[in-house]
Amino acid sequence: MLRQAYKSISSKFLLNLVLIMSFVMVQAVLFSSEAKAAVPYTYTLEREDNSNIIKITFDEGIYVDSINNSQITSRVRIAAAGSAVLMRTPTIVEMNAVNSIDSNEVEIVVGDLDPDIINYEITIQPGVIVFDKYTQLSNFKIAFSSSEFADGFEDVFIKKSASDINDNILKYNAPRDVNVFIPKRYITKIETIHKYNGVSNSTKSNAAPKLTNIDILTLDDVKKVIVDITDSRDRVIMESKILERRSDFKGFTLGQAGLNIDTSTKYKVNINAYDENGKLVDKRSIVPRIGSDKTKDFIINDYIDSKSSSSKSDKNVTLYDLMKDLKTLNYALTNFNEELNLIKVAYSNTRDYRVIRNNGSASDILNVLADAINDDDVRYIKFDSALNITLPQNITISRPNDFDSNHVLIEGNGTTINGNITIGGGSGDTNTYELRNMTIRGTLTRTNPSRCILTNVQATTIN
Repeated sequence: MLRQAYKSISSKFLLNLVLIMSFVMVQAVLFSSEAKAAVPYTYTLEREDNSNIIKITFDEGIYVDSINNSQITSRVRIAAAGSAVLMRTPTIVEMNAVNSIDSNEVEIVVGDLDPDIINYEITIQPGVIVFDKYTQLSNFKIAFSSSEFADGFEDVFIKKSASDINDNILKYNAPRDVNVFIPKRYITKIETIHKYNGVSNSTKSNAAPKLTNIDILTLDDVKKVIVDITDSRDRVIMESKILERRSDFKGFTLGQAGLNIDTSTKYKVNINAYDENGKLVDKRSIVPRIGSDKTKDFIINDYIDSKSSSSKSDKNVTLYDLMKDLKTLNYALTNFNEELNLIKVAYSNTRDYRVIRNNGSASDILNVLADAINDDDVRYIKFDSALNITLPQNITISRPNDFDSNHVLIEGNGTTINGNITIGGGSGDTNTYELRNMTIRGTLTRTNPSRCILTNVQATTIN
């Protein structure tokens, strides 16, 4: 009888196990992750030591052997999207693989970008990066905006001194001209379920391993999520795991066994979200927990503030707006309370770059133009729209021979200037002056014609 009972129990157990495994397999078919994103890499944008650095990390199993340096010039291109008027021509300064042969990272260092907000795209054709066991069949495209390389809000307005802010920002820009970019939050909700007795209610010491489920809900723009888990000493508990968007709910999910969330051990779950291009668009870190009542408070879903989860669109405001509107300021602090540097601060006017805008009276515009012309540090002058300016007297645009750069560029953007202009300080002026897209109703005098480049420039008289 005992043997028969044992066999009966064993048979039922095996049957249940088969049914459970069958159910899991069916679920895997019905609710499998969607196909992987088309690109086999992710990338992040960083500003380090005054350099714009793009770090490309290839998916697991794709290792970089070397960089074919002879192909970089002909097979790597960086261009502005659309019809943006560029003052600074962006360049690929450097492209290096990490030394380790097992590395799956490549770094691209991008030269100075136009401080006006411009979207760019880098195209890497096959043949530039040499892989171990992977063949590149299509172009890799890296999209980004110059605003994404701008300084972070915390670094600019919290860590800098008042004199730094005055000397580097407010000296050339009013608060109305300083742009603050508050990105949308793509990760909208995180829920953890921690069963400290596994799937059993047993309180015995030899109970099944503890099980944790983590659900990550995102906007539809997110196509890939990478998650890792560390402990309080930053030791890796779970290596980086690539997750793909699921078809059964709007997000990503994973599980892990053996986490002691119900005890004093603290873990950090680090979540990075990427769009269809592979670009990092959001990141969050949580410390998973359970409630005070372990018998029912094992489901936690309040890691993200409800106000933060409603941030589904970018907010582009000015520093003036942020100072005036406490609601907008609170919005920014609520959404990025521990990640203020994700908010970017950008401004067009710098030590060597000035933008002439139609945002004041004629005399105001002339004063801004005069300041740019007479400042020997300025090498870029850009009219942001087609203006009609009348000069009260003849003007001369020149720089000393010990000028930091020997090239001065003035972009008219369709502007008409009424008056006479002299370019250069005389035959001894060895700087190069470039004028683009303007009409001069008067005389344009070039003191050194070989050093004056005219592109789509018309004048009543050109000497």
